[in-house]
Amino acid sequence: MQSVVILRKHISDIRQETGETSLKTNRNIELDSLETFSRRKKTMTAAATTQTAVTETAQKHSEGIVARTIEEQTAKLPSDIFLWGALGSIGVSLYFELNGETQKSAFVSRWVSPFLLLGVYNKLVKLMGSDRVNK
Repeated sequence: MQSVVILRKHISDIRQETGETSLKTNRNIELDSLETFSRRKKTMTAAATTQTAVTETAQKHSEGIVARTIEEQTAKLPSDIFLWGALGSIGVSLYFELNGETQKSAFVSRWVSPFLLLGVYNKLVKLMGSDRVNK
């Protein structure tokens, strides 16, 4: 009911601005305003429906307490730690390789990828957050 009152006020404002008093022009303005109002209402309803669907999906796929706690703690670490860990692994692996300890070298060289992946994960958690529901 309130929207009808607002619409009628809008129509009367248009009538005053244009100075039009003919019944035909007023009826056309009224119909155009009703169409515009109807389109806006449909758009707003569609947007609200989409937002509700996104929220429901986010709630279904929210993180558990363990994942949230881990992400809160890892977000406190600077991303440099993981980069230095990867570079340190490369250095230690090279040291073992040059000293003829190939098995130790192969073992330590496998640490590089996990360090780099943890660094990327850490950066994503810091930038994007982990959960759309519990922010």
